[in-house]
Amino acid sequence: MSITVVPDSGTGELEGIEGDFKIDIVEGKHFYDFAYRFTSVAG
Repeated sequence: MSITVVPDSGTGELEGIEGDFKIDIVEGKHFYDFAYRFTSVAG
């Protein structure tokens, strides 16, 4: 399963976050990978 963090959807301290969250199930075990980054926010 792959989930996308929609750019510009974060608020407060998560403002500017974007990225991808992946879940792999191997032999009944769940593995998670959350790759994220923050874009520059003018303020």
